[in-house]
Parts: sequence; structure tokens; C-alpha cells
Amino acid sequence: MAAGASFAGEPPHIAVSILPQKGVVGRLVGDRVIIDVLLPPGASPATFEPTPRQMAHLTGAIAFISIGAPFEPAVVPRIAEQNPDLVIVDSASQVTKRRMSEASGHHHHSAWDPHVWLDPIRMKTITTTTARALQELMPSSRDVIEERLQKSIRLLDQQHERVSEILAGFEGR
Repeated sequence: MAAGASFAGEPPHIAVSILPQKGVVGRLVGDRVIIDVLLPPGASPATFEPTPRQMAHLTGAIAFISIGAPFEPAVVPRIAEQNPDLVIVDSASQVTKRRMSEASGHHHHSAWDPHVWLDPIRMKTITTTTARALQELMPSSRDVIEERLQKSIRLLDQQHERVSEILAGFEGR
């Protein structure tokens, strides 16, 4: 279905990579969409391989929103190839990446920390990118999405302030 198309009957489906994104989309559009999470509970994002059934289910979605999860480099091109009309949004495209050693002091299988959803500042960028894509896909909900985006940003700012206060004595460690 093309961006901006009207939807009759059932709400449109939006697919996301991981559970935290379901919360982002849900806060922005509520019950205006059905949100499908690709990575099932308990599955490892490092080794996840979607089943043929999961891949087939994406054909009913109007968008797939990625976030930089470790499985995405192998999976997103296949999703795009099998669903050429599907809008694919990289919600973390504008997020400043951190090396794993900067994030945790440990080496990891990936050079970059994929856990961007744990940082309220990065989540503001992800939420804004997601909101802009949803506004393009659902122009009749543009104002509602904008209002909910501003509320989400305020909540993320509050979370950042709380976390900063808690961690204030641990700077540089």
C-alpha cells in the first residue's frame, strides 16, 4: 500500500524489529494501527532468523521500522526484496552511534552499541524519525501524531533528567 493511502476496514499493520519500538509506535498512533514485532520474546537479536511465516506476514504491512538491531543487516534487504511496496524506515539513521567499548568497557561481536533504545536522548531522535514516517503514511493523523510526539519528547526529557541525577556521581566510570 502506498504512503498516504486510505485504509478501509481493519487498521493498517506496521512491523517493527524489537519490542521497545512497539511502545514508540503505540504512543504515537495508539490503536490506529496494528503493530507487529519481528523479534519474538526470548529470541536472540544476534542470531535471529525470521521464519517464512513471519516474512510472509510482512506482506500485509504498510511499513517496516528498523532500529539497528544486530539481525537487521541480513534481514532488511530480504524484507525489501520480497516486499517492494513496503516502506522501510531506519528509525536510528540520525542517531549518533557509540562504540561498544565506550558504552560498556567490553568488546562485543559488533563494533557499535545496538542498544540505542536505552538512552532517552537517542530515543528522542528515534521517536521523531518514527513520527515523521508515520505522518507521511497516515496524513489524516498528522496532528495527533505531532501532539503525541511532543508529549513523548517531554517524557524522554524527564527520564533523561532522572537518569542523569542518579548517575551524577559516576561520571567517567
